[in-house]
Amino acid sequence: MALLPPPHHVPVSLAAVYLVAAALREMTTSDDVASSEHLGRYVAPQIIMPRTTGPAPSPMRLPDPRAGRFPLVVVSIDLTHGAEGTRNPYAYEGVTVRFADAHGRRFSSAPEGYSMSTEALYQVSLHLKAPFADCLASEKVRASIDSGMARAFAPLPEGYEVRFPRLEHETVTRYRQALALGSLEAVLLQEDGRGMPIPRHFWRSEAAEPVFLDSRPITVEINGRQVSGAPFTDIAVLRDRWQHAFGLSLARTRVADTSYGPYMAFMMEVADLLGMVDGCGPDGKRIAASTVKNALDALWEKRPQLAGYTSNKVDMMTTLMRHPGHAAGGNLPWRDRDEDDDQQHVA
Repeated sequence: MALLPPPHHVPVSLAAVYLVAAALREMTTSDDVASSEHLGRYVAPQIIMPRTTGPAPSPMRLPDPRAGRFPLVVVSIDLTHGAEGTRNPYAYEGVTVRFADAHGRRFSSAPEGYSMSTEALYQVSLHLKAPFADCLASEKVRASIDSGMARAFAPLPEGYEVRFPRLEHETVTRYRQALALGSLEAVLLQEDGRGMPIPRHFWRSEAAEPVFLDSRPITVEINGRQVSGAPFTDIAVLRDRWQHAFGLSLARTRVADTSYGPYMAFMMEVADLLGMVDGCGPDGKRIAASTVKNALDALWEKRPQLAGYTSNKVDMMTTLMRHPGHAAGGNLPWRDRDEDDDQQHVA
């Protein structure tokens, strides 16, 4: 069997790709990016749709012929499994980044001749793989988005353009500096399963550069002896610490964690249970109101602290949890309707 990494550990080369995705999320969601030395100099990602002043470039309708630019915001980042995923749940192939329009607009709607469908495109996905050096190359970004839209009811129109900032090298260089300073760490996983911390000095050597490009084993001098193994890092720690390590956020001074009210925490728990992202299902498409309502009902019975159950509360929670663009379904073709659309008991 293959080498089994500890939980949450991924190759440093994949961590580098994850950090590129994390930098995109920071750029599109943080209010402080403009003043950031790292991200403030880059143009935010966007999709530019073709104009429709002449013959339509495709049968897809744009939401607004005058709104040609769609600034993107990252709504989720997920590690994705490769072909070995069914055999080794700890082996990851890449990082999937899901984007939405910063203003909540749909990217495209149903083809001419169809009524408005809840399969209108509100999100696009980008799959990033190592090496980090060209994971945001224009041709790879376009191919990835097209591949993800191949089975969508409403793909992007022909002639669209995707613009992403080329921040890969600067991001990974900052990652390497953080490793050399010890504000982030990595381990060398040996063939016998033992892990040893990679010393800081290694990250300043020329031998460190290939580590960020692929996951092949390396040899490092540790405590006076040569040790061989695969470089891994804890992705959960990286997720929580990278902004501070990069100087994008101050160290935490609060002792108490931010918490939510009981109803908000309950809705977040149900959303996590259903795998919801940005008010959609785990596949980025519309999630039926009945699915959300049934999950709320089922879990409410197990939460005695949520006294005062009423169907009205559940209906309001269902409406708030789902994407606002998916609230109406009365005009759907019969084959696209859900049970909740026919009953129309939840907005």
